[in-house]
Amino acid sequence: MPLDALIIHPDTQRQLYQGLAEAKETALEPPAWARYLASYLERKNFAVDIIDAEANGYGVEWVAGRVRYENPRLAVIVLYGHNPSMSSQMMPAATEVCGAIGEVSDAPVLVVGAHAAALPERTLEETNAHFVATGEGLVTAAHLLDGLTSGERPYHSTNHWLKRVPGLC
Repeated sequence: MPLDALIIHPDTQRQLYQGLAEAKETALEPPAWARYLASYLERKNFAVDIIDAEANGYGVEWVAGRVRYENPRLAVIVLYGHNPSMSSQMMPAATEVCGAIGEVSDAPVLVVGAHAAALPERTLEETNAHFVATGEGLVTAAHLLDGLTSGERPYHSTNHWLKRVPGLC
């Protein structure tokens, strides 16, 4: 069964904690928001997997290689945390991951998170992602996957289904 969504919780340790990250002196937050999204999409009958790059210490090249290997219909970068400002703190890691994915894969990339929702155009510009969710991302991701699995080409000039995806920038 082809993978519909590969959900990525990027590794932010190096950017946030510099040398402390390498010394393993920092706490890791469970990727709860990535799991919420995965659970929602699974209930909609999409095939989903999660990469917790932070817990596993996966670098951006490894993540991009996994996206290339899995060839998902959609790669979703989740920028949420229990700290309200965490999604903004995750932006440098998201930018790196998006860039690395773009170098090795044609998979469309959706960024979800509070920072992205508040600044969608800026997030698109900074990350070079294909899409940004302007809400929480659950419904946006599901509708986007519906369109992507329909076989319609999302970037074709006569294709208007993208305009009907709620919360999509």
